[in-house]
Order: sequence, then structure tokens, then C-alpha cells
Amino acid sequence: MPTLQLIPTSCNTPVIELTIAGAKHRFIIDTGATHSLFTSDFATTFKFKNHYLSAAKGIGSDIVDILRVDLQFNFCGVTIYSVALTNRMKHIKMSLPFEVSGLIGQDILSQFSQVCFDYKNKVVRFVG
Repeated sequence: MPTLQLIPTSCNTPVIELTIAGAKHRFIIDTGATHSLFTSDFATTFKFKNHYLSAAKGIGSDIVDILRVDLQFNFCGVTIYSVALTNRMKHIKMSLPFEVSGLIGQDILSQFSQVCFDYKNKVVRFVG
């Protein structure tokens, strides 16, 4: 069962660290997000082949442009082949004392039968 350390935050926001293409990046685990979103700042370190541009709107937010790109990486034993990028995550960055490269939503989390948060031991476990 893959287990990742939770990075401590004052508001108990579940943040993990992943290594993608040899670089460490922090991501919020957002169980309420239907899709994972990575920041456009994250994208500047990679060369991508663009798939398409679309738009999305979250509860209480403006419409944001979304760019889907090819990026293959391993997330706890599951291969991810593409990600969505946006330049509109400043509100998330301001709520934490450190930079995050995006959020992991249900499109990735649903690859597991369970995602278990253990705040006491500061870990998150990904089952099946």
C-alpha cells in the first residue's frame, strides 16, 4: 500500500510532495475536485505537446482557461499520462506558507479503491 508523508500546514490542508522528472513538487490533495490541476509555473520546467484548451469554473470562482498536456509520471504505482494546467491558482498559493505546484483531484484519486488520511501519523495511504 503506497504511503506518502503529509506536509504539515496550520490549517490541516493535505499537502504531499512528489518527484516528477527528477524535481520535487508539492501538491494539495483535493478530494472535492473532479480534476487535477497543475500550475502554469510548474509547466515552465517541461516541454509539452498541447492537446487542447478548454475552460472551467469552480464554486465561487471565475472561469479559468485549462490546457491539457502530455506528461507521464508515476503516482503511487499508477501511471498518469496527461495533466491539466492553469494560471489561476493564486488563491490557493496565498493560503499556504509555501508554493504548491497544483492539486490532485478525483481524476487521479479515483484510480484507487481508498485514499486514507492519517493526520495523527501525518501520512496518506493509497489502497488498491
